[in-house]
Amino acid sequence: MKPAIVAFNSVNSHWGAGILHPSYRHVWCMVLDERANVWVSHNFGADGHEIVVESAADFDIVGYARDCGNEVYVIERQPPLVLWPVMLNNCVALTKAVCGIRSWAITPYQLRKDVRRLAVQEDAAWRSFALT
Repeated sequence: MKPAIVAFNSVNSHWGAGILHPSYRHVWCMVLDERANVWVSHNFGADGHEIVVESAADFDIVGYARDCGNEVYVIERQPPLVLWPVMLNNCVALTKAVCGIRSWAITPYQLRKDVRRLAVQEDAAWRSFALT
């Protein structure tokens, strides 16, 4: 299993944020870079696609993300997928592409419904995969 972490929050200053679900206005993800043994975040915001090394693989990044106010799910990462030659230029499309999530969602709230179905049942289960 290649784990991915998908995080949702209400922070979004985008011009269209007012029409989004108040609790789910933004989504971003983290994937494990197995070569460097670190968690790397992919976040699409006002300044475009931001890629950041967040922590070492053995750090409790799920707990930290939750402590920062995110609703966090751990899923099994699938091969990256883009269904069309053109995709929406938003946080949902980026998260779906990076994590390989097959979904027609266009808003964070819609994506949350699909991610909840994909989530690993026990947070502890992903740790053994992340550290091997």
